[in-house]
Amino acid sequence: MDKSGADAFVFAKANGILGKSFTIKRAHQLFAAKSLGELWTLLFRSQPPLVPEVLLSQQIEEKAFSDFIGHYIKFIDAYDKPEPVLVDQLLLFEGENLKEIGASLCKGEKTLPQIINLGKYSSLNYKDCPDIKKITARTAFSWYNKASLGVCSEREG
Repeated sequence: MDKSGADAFVFAKANGILGKSFTIKRAHQLFAAKSLGELWTLLFRSQPPLVPEVLLSQQIEEKAFSDFIGHYIKFIDAYDKPEPVLVDQLLLFEGENLKEIGASLCKGEKTLPQIINLGKYSSLNYKDCPDIKKITARTAFSWYNKASLGVCSEREG
């Protein structure tokens, strides 16, 4: 889609999302929810997962965040060639993914932890887990090429 068409599409979709958000006029609905299950249904218009409420709060947060990232990626996908600043915003989340991987490696884990799915905008080489040097090769994070248990211990202490 050309830039002006993509701009119009993104503007309309973002306004639609904002119109459904829980600001000023609709905020009271959030406070009226009597349980986390009700809150889930209000936010996501679906039945909540069958998990204890203690875990449901975490799942609400994870789903809301995942939905946000999904919308953002859909917005930048509307452009044939997205502005670099839009794509670069995702580096923040790529850094969060790298912190999760580093923490996992410090614990001696060999499998990929739960990460933020950035789709085609991800630059890290996740398939190379647990080799941190290969994961970060040819990325903005190539300087991070060693997960040291000594460094991890210092931070935990």
